[in-house]
Amino acid sequence: MQMRTKRTRIVAGVALVAAAFLVAAAGVTAQGRGGRGPFGGALRHLDLSDDQRAAIRAVVREHRENGAAQQREFRAALRELRAATTGEVVNETTIRALAAAAAPLQADAAVRRAQLNAAILAVLTGDQRAELNQLRENARENVRARRQGRRGAGD
Repeated sequence: MQMRTKRTRIVAGVALVAAAFLVAAAGVTAQGRGGRGPFGGALRHLDLSDDQRAAIRAVVREHRENGAAQQREFRAALRELRAATTGEVVNETTIRALAAAAAPLQADAAVRRAQLNAAILAVLTGDQRAELNQLRENARENVRARRQGRRGAGD
């Protein structure tokens, strides 16, 4: 019975890692209109000049073009990992190997996100960066409040 519990925990842990990979992948690929990019749509609330908008679009376009092949490779690795973690048979060796293969791809995606973030921030003025920080903090507070509301509702 203990072996089954251990396997269940391993599968659950790997599933959580896979979910984290998926979230990271979504953050890399979803820019612009959906508001899920590195700034969560907050750029729409800043008073950007036309030159700033054009510069940011160019940065995002270049980021997408340069990272497209890596993104496809990352998604393929995640699909393989997801397939390995959702089967009826648990092959721990395969799951660990697939997770290890996906890890450097996730690291590369994180670096690309950080580079995109820095490039966009470089286009903003100091006041715009301060306003962006305030928008981000407000968004975090809103998320915390919603989570608290859900926890309180079930008590």
